[in-house]
Amino acid sequence: MPKVETLSIPTNSNLDPIEYNRGQHIQFPDLKSILNPCYQRDAEKKKPYIENVLNVDHFSVNLSGQLPTINETVNDYELTEDVCLVRNTIHRSAHFENLWNVYLHGELFGELKTNTRAPKIFDLDAMYFKIVNHRLYTEDWLQDFRHLVNELGCKVKSVSQYDLAIDGVGAKKYKETLLKSREPKCNVHMKGKTFVSTSGSGKETTSLMVGKRGSDKFARSYNKSKEIREHSNKTYISQVWTKSGLKQDEDTERFEIVLKSKVMANYDIWKLDDPKYMASIFRTETEKWIGFYRITKDTNKARAMKANKFDLIDWETLGADLLPKAKAKKPTEVYRAKQAVKTILRQKEVFGIKTIEGLISEYDLQDWLDSKAAYWAEDWAKEKARIEKVKDLLTTNLN
Repeated sequence: MPKVETLSIPTNSNLDPIEYNRGQHIQFPDLKSILNPCYQRDAEKKKPYIENVLNVDHFSVNLSGQLPTINETVNDYELTEDVCLVRNTIHRSAHFENLWNVYLHGELFGELKTNTRAPKIFDLDAMYFKIVNHRLYTEDWLQDFRHLVNELGCKVKSVSQYDLAIDGVGAKKYKETLLKSREPKCNVHMKGKTFVSTSGSGKETTSLMVGKRGSDKFARSYNKSKEIREHSNKTYISQVWTKSGLKQDEDTERFEIVLKSKVMANYDIWKLDDPKYMASIFRTETEKWIGFYRITKDTNKARAMKANKFDLIDWETLGADLLPKAKAKKPTEVYRAKQAVKTILRQKEVFGIKTIEGLISEYDLQDWLDSKAAYWAEDWAKEKARIEKVKDLLTTNLN
């Protein structure tokens, strides 16, 4: 582990970050300077309102780095002139020892988890950070996050979760079309075989989910206005709707996609607040997954899907392009060997496990190994045969 500076006593700050933040209201810029989450070309000329607003509703990342060693009895530290940590003594993390409320420029900015208690899952220098929800509805949240990363002296390893939410007409269309596609003899079908579930009482559907919560990507649809009134009280979201010029009904619908780290590896983290880029991500991730087409007499399904597909949102007005997917790189044998050596040495040095048998015993992998052994033996025999065949061909050609 790299050597880090130790803070024996906390630095005294002139301002108590908790007292300083208490009672503060979120300040929104005027309409001209606000980052309009739903970019529309010449929107004012066409309509006095816009139909859709696109916002980030969750942003969390995995970081790598180390903070100075902190006295366990001290609950707040001023790390830099701009950054102060206040220990969160109310909540507890399953995988990290320390939870900190992070104050940036004197205001609450997010939650930081440090000092993993699960070294078999996380690297020893792993940290987790999540921005508080209300800061995601201001125009400079990503710039402030970049500043925080620089101040902490850490690196962004991956985006853990990124939630994109469309509020307004488009969200309502998604909900209505998804429900309609589930009806028997409906002429609208989904392109894929995505699992869709609903909840509610009687004939009224209160919420809808696409995919499964534990997967790399899922979506949910619900009445956001009602959720704000009855549960979250996040009135700042309603204020953003008004500032953005959204056409609001008494009950404004939200359609939200939740993207995990595997999906987010395809995208540029430092463009995740760009309205066009956000819309492009939304369009790309829903194109085939939650796409729709109309049933016709054409019995060729692939041709029918291509010819009769339709969009629920006018992506052109949002400046949304379909983004290319990152191509998976097949690991070389050298890379695989390096990873195997690293894993074996780590298990030996950190946990004292010196043999494959010890590794199997420590992690209770015998049943898993037994279930895979036959398949692996067959694949490896085929691979060995191919390699021998190539060697024979090379030998023949050289002679």
